Amino acid sequence: ADEIGLMLMAKAGYDPTEAPLFWGRFAQGGSTGTPEWASTHPSDDRRAAELTAKLPTANSIYESSNYRFGKGEALV
Repeated sequence: ADEIGLMLMAKAGYDPTEAPLFWGRFAQGGSTGTPEWASTHPSDDRRAAELTAKLPTANSIYESSNYRFGKGEALV
């Protein structure tokens, strides 16, 4: 689901480099105490790392989108 969301945000013109940064910040907010193996979701750090690995593809989609937005401002 994270990868699909990353590609959709890139196609919609939103900067995909923000996704792994978001999960990195989220991870700094503290742990729920549930180990990853017992959780229904990957850890925040793992999500950030996996999204970072997908950035080359997402960035090429973002670069070819008709509109580009970043940090709330239109870059077009």
